[in-house]
Amino acid sequence: MPTAGPAPEGPRANHLLGHPPDARLLLLNCDDLGLDESVNLAVIESVQQGIAASCSLMTPCHAAPHALRLLRRHPEIPFGIHLTLVCETPHLRWGPLTALDRVASLLDPTGELYAPTPAGRAALAARARLDHVEREFRAQIEAVTASGLSPTHLDFHCLADGGREDISTSPSPSVPTTASPSGSGCRPPWPGCASADCPSSTTASSTASPSRWRTSRPTTPACSPPSRRA
Repeated sequence: MPTAGPAPEGPRANHLLGHPPDARLLLLNCDDLGLDESVNLAVIESVQQGIAASCSLMTPCHAAPHALRLLRRHPEIPFGIHLTLVCETPHLRWGPLTALDRVASLLDPTGELYAPTPAGRAALAARARLDHVEREFRAQIEAVTASGLSPTHLDFHCLADGGREDISTSPSPSVPTTASPSGSGCRPPWPGCASADCPSSTTASSTASPSRWRTSRPTTPACSPPSRRA
């Protein structure tokens, strides 16, 4: 890593990656890791074969435990956290990792995450409380760091810059090196799993508020999230 010093001329990314200031770089990142097991396998293979440089994990999705196991088996793969406040798949719903009553401003009138349609984005941007956004983003980050993995970056799912100026320009929630105490009413998902492969089998808190999930079909991994309850 470069040492501290005067700000480099040209794009900062060029400087950090060791390229000339005038170089034009194309960085490919595969997002939506965790959406489905087939997606997970394709993303990992794409990075291994050099098609993409990195990937981003959606922790609320039903195949996130499978993705975390793959990432633990392949520590050489750089990955980030694909922060999400929306769900665009009617046939396969996911929800926030935080207890619903603690992030109520992020939910539509039916109690679900908004769809990333123009109307859904506008409604979410109008309703979302910044403290609810931070609470859910921290839950998604801590679901990864509690497993012992170290993400390299944060990015947004289907919201581009976050959808609102105070979200897009606020400092990103810091990525802690270890999971913080479960004092915010949320905890990493998939608690109580007996599988030795479970990324959170030794980190889940027995006193934290329950995560809420719903899947459209059974999942096959040894460690699967419990069904989301209404």
